[in-house]
Amino acid sequence: MPSNDHFLTVHRDPRSTEVLARGGDREVHSVLQRAGFVPVVRLHETYHRAPTGLAADTEDALATEAVARLRAADYHVDCDEHFDTDRRPPRYLVLGASVAHLAELLGQATTTQDAAGALTELAAPYDGILAAIE
Repeated sequence: MPSNDHFLTVHRDPRSTEVLARGGDREVHSVLQRAGFVPVVRLHETYHRAPTGLAADTEDALATEAVARLRAADYHVDCDEHFDTDRRPPRYLVLGASVAHLAELLGQATTTQDAAGALTELAAPYDGILAAIE
């Protein structure tokens, strides 16, 4: 049976209408960050939210992608019905292949957003390249 760290929720908060992800361990936080969620660190809690200023359909797509990635990593995700998906993207590459892939992505980046996405992979807190070197 998976530990409690393997259970999390991804829901649209009915009061604030924000898309929030709660629960999980360090790997979950890393997956959520890669999927585009923003960490929110409070005194007694850390959770993630979709970035502000996104259209509702973009938030839904972001949440659906996060659910797919988390389930591919064998996490149990309780989510809103419209975030539910059977898609399971492949897991991340091993470190050496990851570095080469990031270098390629940075070389192909045409916007700041493209470059920032590649650098997020580099700095992912749990299993990013810098964390592995540490």
